[in-house]
Amino acid sequence: MRLPIDTSVLAEIETNPDVDTYVQKLLPKIEATREIARQCHVDAKDEAKFYYDKNAAYPTYELLFDETTKPGQSKKPKKRWAGPYFIEKICPNYNFVLRHCASGKVLPSPAHSNRLRPFTDNRSRFHAFSEFHEL
Repeated sequence: MRLPIDTSVLAEIETNPDVDTYVQKLLPKIEATREIARQCHVDAKDEAKFYYDKNAAYPTYELLFDETTKPGQSKKPKKRWAGPYFIEKICPNYNFVLRHCASGKVLPSPAHSNRLRPFTDNRSRFHAFSEFHEL
């Protein structure tokens, strides 16, 4: 019985070869097919990573999104942004090692830029507002 792979890949082999000849001619072509599939997978992964990282940037973010909620608590009233943080180190692939401003502790794992947002200090706006009303 002939399989589709026999007609497409092994067109030059005679109809009834012995098993050793069949395997010897089949193995390099299967290995080449596997290598082509592996390279296509790597190319697709790199293209997906490019489009994922296209909107990410290296700005000076300082607030971290916290998606954890303790059991028994509602997600709605929880404050989702924690911080502010200093950027301690810039890692590859838009990841950052963060240090908490108040405690000085470094987070144990890097955070991706899509979990961060810029921190705006409202104290300067408060002082500008109070100076304006004093006049």
